[in-house]
Parts: sequence; C-alpha cells; structure tokens
Amino acid sequence: MTLPEHTFLGLAAGIVVILLLYRKQWRTVPGLQIGLLVFCSLFPILFIVARKPPLYDEMRHLLFAVPPLPVLAGIATVSTFRWLTNRAARLTLAGVSVCCVGLAMA
Repeated sequence: MTLPEHTFLGLAAGIVVILLLYRKQWRTVPGLQIGLLVFCSLFPILFIVARKPPLYDEMRHLLFAVPPLPVLAGIATVSTFRWLTNRAARLTLAGVSVCCVGLAMA
C-alpha cells in the first residue's frame, strides 16, 4: 500500500510554503492547527527512523500516521497555489496536480 503521487507532490511543494506563511501565526488558532497536524504526521515516522525499534508488521505500526499526510498535502498544495503570484506558475502547479490525480485514478 502506497500513497498516491499527488500526496508526495503536495508535501514536497508545500511544506516550506506552509512554514513560511504560518511562521508569524504560530500563536493563532490556524497556526496551532497546522503545527499540530505537522507534528501528528511527522513525529511517528521520525521517531521510528531515529530509534529503530523492532517492527514486526510495519504497516500496522505506522497506519495511524498515514491519514494526516494527505490532509497536510492538501493544505500545502492550496497554500502553495495561493502563495504563487505568477499565472504560469499557478497553471503549471494545477496541471501537475491534475496529472498526478489522474495517475492515481488510472
């Protein structure tokens, strides 16, 4: 079981944008919600990588870490789209996103 390509695209393109946009708003409700979402999605994975505990069934041990990733990817993609001011860059991001969703549907 793997995540679709548009999830990885959203995570790659938007993590930096989310951190830049919400950097000044960490003490507001939306900033805290984004921070909690980032923590919930990254902490379990980073903990497993850092501590290297014995995992007998990797999917079952990390299944709870999967649902926040698409949510974070969606927020990141929308934040990146809003952050871009150039029309060509927006159309490129929209086109790549549609292609990735099409690949997941095929």
